[in-house]
Amino acid sequence: MQKTEYEELNICAGIVVFHPDRKRLLTNMMQVLRQVNWLILFCNERDSYDWLEEVRHDADDPEGIILLPIDGENHGIAYACNRIVEEGSRRGSAWCLLLDQDSSIPDNMILRYEEYLRDMDPKVAMLTPRICDLRNRIEVSEDGDPKNVRFAITSGSLVNTSVWEEVGGYREDYFIDLVDQEYCARLHRKGFFIHRLDDLILSHELGTVTKQEAEAEENSDKPQDGTFQNITKKSRLKLKDPYFYSAFRRYYITRNRIWIAHEYPEYAEFRHPYLKALKRAMGVLLYEDDKKNKLYAILRGIHDARKSL
Repeated sequence: MQKTEYEELNICAGIVVFHPDRKRLLTNMMQVLRQVNWLILFCNERDSYDWLEEVRHDADDPEGIILLPIDGENHGIAYACNRIVEEGSRRGSAWCLLLDQDSSIPDNMILRYEEYLRDMDPKVAMLTPRICDLRNRIEVSEDGDPKNVRFAITSGSLVNTSVWEEVGGYREDYFIDLVDQEYCARLHRKGFFIHRLDDLILSHELGTVTKQEAEAEENSDKPQDGTFQNITKKSRLKLKDPYFYSAFRRYYITRNRIWIAHEYPEYAEFRHPYLKALKRAMGVLLYEDDKKNKLYAILRGIHDARKSL
């Protein structure tokens, strides 16, 4: 395992695994293992756990791969991230890099983070790269100066383990959606900062989008079967969700949007959750399959959110 000249920082990394593309995950794991002290894996299902046990056994440095114990249930992204950061902190890591299984990190990611950490403001609780959705192309910025940002997605974020413990970790009741935004909002409320390094690019798949769906989104300003032809391009794009989330995800997106709007009213980004739910419902009706289950999930998300407030 290759260590950097700043190995006293004892940076670890963690990947949350859930029915991955195994070849792609192995490639991403090797990229990470070349840069960190430990790679901590948490599986939210049993099949991948058994396979990763074999991968770990056959690895050149099996001690560098920590496979956390599981019970075979899907506990959600927040629970998995908390167990990863918890394990990293237990091993003495001051910082933990969190990654999704489909995220591909650049070769210099940890070294770049470490260079910045040497002279960083102690109130910075998280570092993040620029995110490149695999559907899009962005140019690497020559400007290495950090940007103070309001939000960062979980994948690619370098989390201060002491601050994570101080603020209470990720909200496990959120389960999956808006987990990252709620954590970022809580950091800011407690006086911490998030810095983005624009000269670092993380390739990440923000959602499962087919070629046909991507093309449909690009052409969404054109009349489709004569439906609502008088709606403006801007409105149509707001109605159509390019990621075609399942009913399972629709529930958590709807419920958690209401929760986060209630808990953080100072954020304009979180306002009008019921209007957003209505737009998503209209988008489901106009563009998506499995309409009945998705609409029911949206309604159940509204009901459960209101009931718990």
